[in-house]
Amino acid sequence: MSNLRKNNLELYNQHAADWWNSESRAFRSLQNINQSRFENIKRFCLPNNPGMVADLGCGGGLLAIPILDLGHQVTGVDLSAASIAAAQNMAKNRGTFLVGDIRQTKLPSAYFDSVLLSDILEHLPDIIPALEEAYRILKPAGRMYVSTLNKTFISYVAAILLGEGLGYVPRGTHDWKLFITPSRLIAESQAMGFKLNIAQGEQVEIGKTLFGGKIFVRNSPHMLVSYWTVFEKGTTHA
Repeated sequence: MSNLRKNNLELYNQHAADWWNSESRAFRSLQNINQSRFENIKRFCLPNNPGMVADLGCGGGLLAIPILDLGHQVTGVDLSAASIAAAQNMAKNRGTFLVGDIRQTKLPSAYFDSVLLSDILEHLPDIIPALEEAYRILKPAGRMYVSTLNKTFISYVAAILLGEGLGYVPRGTHDWKLFITPSRLIAESQAMGFKLNIAQGEQVEIGKTLFGGKIFVRNSPHMLVSYWTVFEKGTTHA
């Protein structure tokens, strides 16, 4: 657990039984958001034919399971043993789910067609080791998907004051000091040999969120709160 926020791990272990519970206040917003993100991943990050996909910080498998359903081979890694157990239960003997630190996995180098880092970098005090690990395990020309929160005043209001304050996500989920600007993510990724393919913002659909009791998002050119990117691994390390 070195350098990872203890309260994050305890929070996910505490709520792990609810990863797939559509009535859970802890996860129903994330379940909903990931439906939108899955479509982006399917379109821009996954190989056309069944391939090898690593989901780093996979949690209970909200992205890994639908990717398995497409016929891809998925390896999920997460520090929360209880979350890994939830993913294994939903996977029904498909895929591989491992308890471990995403910054130092034991996965083979240059093995995966796609690597996902969804809603995980904003929980790390240093994003570089996780990006380096994604680079290491990706095949040349493999793609990395990252979704995270921008470091702006608006993201503080939206994610913490409103998102946590109104109960859309559990209190203590986020630490604004760890949020990541798009410019920083892009610069750090390009410095290690990634090429940016796409960067897209996410916009909360206010009306649907207020009346639906869970967060709804859609793609947007604006990155003031959250955003997602797809990078491609270069053939040589920068």
